[in-house]
Amino acid sequence: MAKTRELEKQPASTKVNLTIKIEKDLLRKIRIIAAEKDTSISSIVADAIEQQSTQSGRYEEAKRRAIARMNSGVKLNWEKPLSRDEMHER
Repeated sequence: MAKTRELEKQPASTKVNLTIKIEKDLLRKIRIIAAEKDTSISSIVADAIEQQSTQSGRYEEAKRRAIARMNSGVKLNWEKPLSRDEMHER
């Protein structure tokens, strides 16, 4: 019970550790990029994942809007053309 109270007092961290496997050459490139940007590899990876997640969400939203527009139809103000007889009526 005492441990539960201690855990409740500690602020919850929003970040978690993640282990990934990548090729050595890619890791070398990422290290260089991180050094050039004066940031961490973790930050670069997190930003890339966030960007992918955002793009995916935008795609899904655009897809949903497009389907809604298709389902509602588009009013083209089309009228049936006159028949030959109607055109030549006197």
